Amino acid sequence: MYIIKQHPILSYKYIHSLISDYDIYTHYLGYNFKVGEAFNSPLRKDNNPSFSIFKSKRGELLYKDFGSGETGNVISFVQIKMNLPNYQSALVQIYCDLIWNKKGKVEGVKEVTKQIKTTKADIGIKRQNFTQIDYNYWNQYGITLKILKHFDVYPIKYVFKGPYIHWEYTKDSPMYAYKVYDKFKIYRPLETSNKSKWYGSLTREYLQGYKQLLNKGDLLIITKSMKDVMCLYSFGYIAIAPSSESTLIPENIINNLKKRFNNIILFYDNDESGKLYSDRMSKKYELNKIEIPIEEKAKDISDYYKLYGKQNSKELLGKLIPSNEKEE
Repeated sequence: MYIIKQHPILSYKYIHSLISDYDIYTHYLGYNFKVGEAFNSPLRKDNNPSFSIFKSKRGELLYKDFGSGETGNVISFVQIKMNLPNYQSALVQIYCDLIWNKKGKVEGVKEVTKQIKTTKADIGIKRQNFTQIDYNYWNQYGITLKILKHFDVYPIKYVFKGPYIHWEYTKDSPMYAYKVYDKFKIYRPLETSNKSKWYGSLTREYLQGYKQLLNKGDLLIITKSMKDVMCLYSFGYIAIAPSSESTLIPENIINNLKKRFNNIILFYDNDESGKLYSDRMSKKYELNKIEIPIEEKAKDISDYYKLYGKQNSKELLGKLIPSNEKEE
């Protein structure tokens, strides 16, 4: 699980107002315990009872591991027990596991914005394992689980705004996080509205696929989306994409890439929007561009793969890309 920015509402005080310390401890221990009595530590291998949960003067239930010296409140306990990166992650974990499940409903976006002021940076996500639904979706574009993991793309159960669930993964609307350095871009491919399909806080300096680039190479393709980056990678081509199709990549980054790669070409959509932004990039940075012929009824390489399959896509790329250079 990842949390991008702490929101003051999701705090120990807020959690404690909804569920008791005892119930939280019991959930993560997996059994009932008696306050003040020693038992084997749940945080390490322990053959002798050396762990105790006791009540503080303020009424909180604190723990003490006499073997390791660890002590703290129930949130710190969950952080260590679940091997979470920080205190805030533990708050989100507890909210997901205990409070959200009790409420049994998704808080509406309008209701959330009435209560708290949020920005796109005020989001948190909870990861989940890949399922057959995810495999089926990405496989139609030739994108394997290995490729997804290489590019830090994975399914997520929830997207949070503050302590509230903003979006939830369902079989009819799966949801994925693109991790680009320390930021996320959320993608819900089956949604029809862009407001429901995308969510995130990438700025123009955050290029999708840039982290996975080689130091040097013969050919680099600049395309419009992470999906196309991964589809091209399945054929051995190295590609990156700006944070959105309309984003102009900063000049200093382009100059750096020109030093690292012998040839850079643009491969945007063949629709009106794609032509507009690829023309802009081409003129500003003197880059050649290619596109899928309009008669092929596919605007980008991932759509082409879905329509015509792997072999036809391979042949098309061989025709479109001048020197057919790719990384083996």
